[in-house]
Amino acid sequence: RANQSSSRASMHRLPAGTVKLITGSQVITSVHAVVKELLENSIDAGATRVEIRLEDCGLAKIVVQDDGAGIAPDSAEFVAQRYYTTKLSAFEDLESLESLGFRGEALNAICAVSAKVEITSSTTKDGIGSTYTLDNDGMVTKTTVTPFPGPGTRVTVTGLFASLPVRRRIFDKPPARKAELAHVQDIVYAYCVALPALRVQLRHERLPQISFTKPVHTSAVGALGCVLGCDVQPLFTTLQSTVPEGTVTAIVPTPTADERIAYRSANDRFFSFVNGRPVNLKNTAKLVKRLTPSAPGRYPVAVISIACERSTIDVNCTPDKMTIGLHHEDAYNRALEALLEPLYASAKAAQAKPNTAARGTPTIAPGESPVAVPVEEQTADADEVLDPVVREPREHDALKAAFPRREIPADPVDLRRGNGRLDADHRAPSDARGPLFSSIGDIPDIGGARQTHQREPPPASPPQHPHAGRPLSPQSPTNAPNGARALLLSPPSPDRD
Repeated sequence: RANQSSSRASMHRLPAGTVKLITGSQVITSVHAVVKELLENSIDAGATRVEIRLEDCGLAKIVVQDDGAGIAPDSAEFVAQRYYTTKLSAFEDLESLESLGFRGEALNAICAVSAKVEITSSTTKDGIGSTYTLDNDGMVTKTTVTPFPGPGTRVTVTGLFASLPVRRRIFDKPPARKAELAHVQDIVYAYCVALPALRVQLRHERLPQISFTKPVHTSAVGALGCVLGCDVQPLFTTLQSTVPEGTVTAIVPTPTADERIAYRSANDRFFSFVNGRPVNLKNTAKLVKRLTPSAPGRYPVAVISIACERSTIDVNCTPDKMTIGLHHEDAYNRALEALLEPLYASAKAAQAKPNTAARGTPTIAPGESPVAVPVEEQTADADEVLDPVVREPREHDALKAAFPRREIPADPVDLRRGNGRLDADHRAPSDARGPLFSSIGDIPDIGGARQTHQREPPPASPPQHPHAGRPLSPQSPTNAPNGARALLLSPPSPDRD
């Protein structure tokens, strides 16, 4: 035990493979994280068309192909090496960052948690494409010449989370896969709205099937309509405000927009961007929800875009770069509030005003005393919202009075012995076996529909067997006619319950 405790307390360096797997699994946590990183690489390469194909929820294969600038052959060796990038040269460059990615660790992390990664690319200078096969360390192990219409890049990820069986089992259940595909759609939809001129295709063949195509649009409203699947031009309005800190642009529903399209049961179509980057702005989302005339449990479809100096944001906060540090966020929210409050003032006032006429509540002029309204004079609408103290009788009240609830002892022993409630044969006592009403015609009048039917006479008893009533002999159980065996009946023992 002493040797074990001393060995556990000693410091040692983790193997390079273990470090790479631990850090890589923190960057690539899900299927949608892979799609997001590869999509951002395509956008940074200047792509105008991106195709995304998933197999088996992306666990079997993820293919992302674009028509960007491509990868030069002399840079292919370092394309998946950790911290190799063309977007930064020093830490100070983060203040003027224009690209979506910058760390140079996405491809390396994908290689660490996948069984196989292949990159096929060509540039305008290349007459033919090349396919590079990468290992788990991001090293190029094989290069082959491949016909590839360039320029562009195709990244194929096979066997995602093959080295992380526990994480892979998370996606074995259908609900988890459905939720993961929904996250993939959210990422793709966000970039479709942020970049209306980008043509995007998303495919997933197996259930649940996904087949989404966004053509080129000239405005964010048109791209939003493609995401929602309908024409939203007359349902949404675009507002803009310029403040000293930057510019705020809002695409929000009109006060008379159809709630079935402009509002949703989940807040999954609220898009917020800072300098074209999709980010999570929780305070802004709460502000828009509060200012719009949305019903309880409904969230508005909206697009909020903030353009500001790049030196006033910090994008290096989380691995997924969705949470950022934004200076002057309160100033942007105040400008947004100044835009939305006048737009929804009348709609919010109508929503807050109680509709007393529909509920039959009389209005009382100043100086008058309230007058009680008789129950019989209330309207049909008022009957649906009756006062809790005084209300009209209902049909079920007559039923309750006609059929009072009878008490039955809870002790099963009393039921068997017939202690004042039920006889031993589980029937009511003789003094309580009479019918509730002497005839059907005596049923009380309920709702004016009284029944006056006559009681039918009881059916005639069938003829008895000629041997009925003959005593059974205990000594000869077979003396019944036709050899039928008779049952030997004995009186129940008084000690039995």
